[in-house]
This record gives sequence, C-alpha cells and structure tokens, in this order.
Amino acid sequence: TLTLSGKLRSLSTYTITLSENIRVAADIPIGLAVTADFTTERKDLEFSNVSLSGSVMSVTADATQTPQSFCMIVSVWKGNEFVRSHAKTHTITANGTFTLDITPLGAGERAELYIWDSLANKTMLLNEVK
Repeated sequence: TLTLSGKLRSLSTYTITLSENIRVAADIPIGLAVTADFTTERKDLEFSNVSLSGSVMSVTADATQTPQSFCMIVSVWKGNEFVRSHAKTHTITANGTFTLDITPLGAGERAELYIWDSLANKTMLLNEVK
C-alpha cells in the first residue's frame, strides 16, 4: 500500500521509486529498484494555500474556465459541539485568492472549511481543518 503525504496537483509529473528492499506479501524482497513516472490530469477547479488569519479564511482558486462559481462554508467547532457557520458564494472571473470573513475563533475552537461546486449539485471540492 502506498500512502501519499499530501494532495497531488493537477498537470504535475511525479516519480515513484520502490527500493529493492521492499518485500511482497510473502516477505520476499523484490530485489530490484523500480521507478515510474506519472502525470495527473487537469481538474476544472483547484484550491491551494488555505489559511486562517484572525477572522479571515482564505483560499487560492485556479480554474480552467472562467467564470466559474463555488461556495465556501466554514463550520466552527469546540470539541464535538457545533458552534456556528459562515458561507459565501464566489464567482471566479480570474484566478486568485478568495476570502470569507468569519467570527474570530475562541479558545479551543477549530474551523473546518468546505468548498462545494454549488449548493445544487453538492460536489465537495475541498475539506480542510484549521
């Protein structure tokens, strides 16, 4: 099983290398290093650089076609208790950074950012915890 350390960016080439010391299920070493390259496909809408600074949640959006809309929803939690939420719909006319003003987090609170393509189709595009 291969576990990635993070999300893969679209239209990016990656190299995977397995050392000769890797063992198959029967505990037999493969005895030969194996290397392969692969390139990811282009997504219609990508997000990166999610940050929370004071009362502003921000994210960088990159779209293959504009205009394109998405909905940012931030849920605030304290432990397992839901505290409040904030939402805003953005329409991308140019790639860049988009923000959502939220009430500053109190002690012990965490913010979860969800990005949906729309509230009608409900396809989740991103989920980050800050």
